[in-house]
Amino acid sequence: MGLGLGLGRSLRAQPGPNDRIAVGVVGLGPMGTFHVEQLSRMRRAEVRAVCDVDSERLRTLVERTPRRPQGYTDYREMLAAETLDAVVIATPDHWHAPIALRALRAGKDVYIEKPLAQTVAEGRQLVDTAQRLGRVVQVGLQQRAIGHVRTVVELVRSGRLGKVELCRCWKGGGGAAKPVADSAPPSGLDWDRWLGPAPWVPYNSLRGHTHWRWYWDYGGGMMTDWGVHLIDLAHWALGEDRPKTIEASGVFDATSSYETPTVMDVTYEYPGFHLGWSQNSFRGLPDEEYGVMFYGSRGKLFVNRNGYRVLPEELRVAPIGPADYELPRVRGQMDEFLECVVTRQQPTCNAAVGHASAAASHLGNIALRVGRKLSWDAARERFVDDAEADRMLSRVPRAPYAW
Repeated sequence: MGLGLGLGRSLRAQPGPNDRIAVGVVGLGPMGTFHVEQLSRMRRAEVRAVCDVDSERLRTLVERTPRRPQGYTDYREMLAAETLDAVVIATPDHWHAPIALRALRAGKDVYIEKPLAQTVAEGRQLVDTAQRLGRVVQVGLQQRAIGHVRTVVELVRSGRLGKVELCRCWKGGGGAAKPVADSAPPSGLDWDRWLGPAPWVPYNSLRGHTHWRWYWDYGGGMMTDWGVHLIDLAHWALGEDRPKTIEASGVFDATSSYETPTVMDVTYEYPGFHLGWSQNSFRGLPDEEYGVMFYGSRGKLFVNRNGYRVLPEELRVAPIGPADYELPRVRGQMDEFLECVVTRQQPTCNAAVGHASAAASHLGNIALRVGRKLSWDAARERFVDDAEADRMLSRVPRAPYAW
């Protein structure tokens, strides 16, 4: 089968308010499976095609999905053969940008799991391409759709805590694994295509499904898994997403097969405030494994996906009024995306927003890996006088997987 974009078949009239939105899902791990199941229950969506380089995983999902979507092991064939309005990307991080860029160029709107891209340069390319082509992009920072999270953003932006000059984010987890021997890939897994733009290495069970995020070629450790979520919330509430300096420290387990750190601390300096990220080294509240704490001149505010607390408890905050910063409520991250596919408005977590939060996470990892404090020129998206760090803002894809 040819792998051209197949524009004669793949483009159709923009769906109207009463039309079902035809969706293809690429990547059928836990998040991709969740999206297929979620979309299959939604009145306005139709899962028309699914794709994964693991044919056994693909077969299992197709058989258990209502209306039996067409299955593909190559996303290019899916884009060429199917008439789709939107594509959901839930692959490992190193495949996000190549698939999203091809989908955008094929006239599809895109829902993409976090982080937006594997590098800062790829994220910028995605933002520019989506804006140039007028496509809708929603990034899967799903806590933006949670009602109490929006309340927290309103409270902070409306000054209920006073002046906030410090924010701290933390998460536990991201451990180590004893090395195991390389082996043949499981039956049905196309290992070369799974690696795609990443350097070729023999198959190892700790690099494939489940564990991939702990290797630099495919993910960014806990920083791009959870850090991106919590940093995004800080950006949103404080109204600033362009750091000036980044400084990091961490602990690596030399006995582990994993490459990313087991302990990590990053300090970002933004105009007007400092932001801290900690992995396995700090808890703003001892009973909370993860969250964000805003430190204001009047008091503190803690938030995670389970709720929020204003501290001290005696501090009372007035409700949001007509003169305050106020956010609309949405039913969910995917609901908002589907609505925007029809209305052509941009969602809350569009490509530019997702890029800013992913970029901050990447900058933290780069500062850790080069081992020094870095200054960031946000307008140019380059470090100040640091060629070594600049080289880590992009990657050279492996042939023939260039985009």
